[in-house]
Amino acid sequence: MQRFIVPCIFLVVAAFVVRGDYPTIGVDKARFKELKDNLDNNNPQVRWEAAQALGQIAEEMRASLGRLEIQLLDPNPRVRLESATALEKLGPFASRSVFRLRQSLKKEQVPEIKTKMIQALVSMRPFSKEAIPDFLEQVKDKDRNVRRAVVVGVGLFEGDSKIAVPALIEALKDPDVAPNERETPISHAALVSLRQIGIAAKEASPVLFQLAKGNDFELARRAIGSLAYIDPENPNLVPLYLEILTDPKRPALRQSAAYGLSKLGVNGKEAIPALMDALKRADDGNESDSKYTKGAIFQALGSMGSAAKQAAPLIRDYEKHPDIYIRSCAQRALEKILRKERKED
Repeated sequence: MQRFIVPCIFLVVAAFVVRGDYPTIGVDKARFKELKDNLDNNNPQVRWEAAQALGQIAEEMRASLGRLEIQLLDPNPRVRLESATALEKLGPFASRSVFRLRQSLKKEQVPEIKTKMIQALVSMRPFSKEAIPDFLEQVKDKDRNVRRAVVVGVGLFEGDSKIAVPALIEALKDPDVAPNERETPISHAALVSLRQIGIAAKEASPVLFQLAKGNDFELARRAIGSLAYIDPENPNLVPLYLEILTDPKRPALRQSAAYGLSKLGVNGKEAIPALMDALKRADDGNESDSKYTKGAIFQALGSMGSAAKQAAPLIRDYEKHPDIYIRSCAQRALEKILRKERKED
């Protein structure tokens, strides 16, 4: 009898794990936590039993996928939402559900559920990369959360999302305004995704150059940094960074230019004099901007190795700076410059 009861307990726990919540009395939640904690127990027998029990739970979770897939079409929207949420939590382990999720997304009309289905498919990457065209069908949805889920999600597929680049370029014009400080507007999220896609998003380069010189500070800042990931070999990139570093009207963007140069390494050595000059003028902004601008400049100079040895005396002035962040950035830059110099000598 006891052998029958114990697996039943695990079945109940598995059901609640898949659903993403627990009974209000907390009994099954406590039991599940106990099993997880027992994996670190000093007694090997206890660890073995815990692993075996959790394995049974995992088996039941996998067996439940078919039911979750069916519930994606349930007439009750709460059931559909919770089913999509459960699949999202399972992530790649639920990759067999990709096809059903794609079909369900095409039929879904409730924005909240569409958003969750997109997030579930994204959580199953890379096994769900064939769903990217389905995302793009939703990129002009009236609901901002659906659009945002698409724009954020395709970037997480990185190079596999090349097909999404034209849609992301269009999303740079999205009029969305973030509802709170914790979220960025969709146009800003599109820039992040383009950066994540990297050189496969090279066709977006001309638009990013325009944004880098535009009046929208936040878009300019993100575009400047993203170009080093998207089009690092563009002959106009270092001149753009030089222009920003020497522009007295936009000192707040020097940090982004220096950060971009740090990604180019020795290929950006033409900017070394401008970086040195920008370091001397880094106190033009407020205290916080100055601090992180200096850090980015040190990072850029350090990435250039011995090619930046002419900057070493200037950097040494910051080795004993009272701010630990500035001090450590300067020390790391010197280490890279001098180490590479010694190796090449």
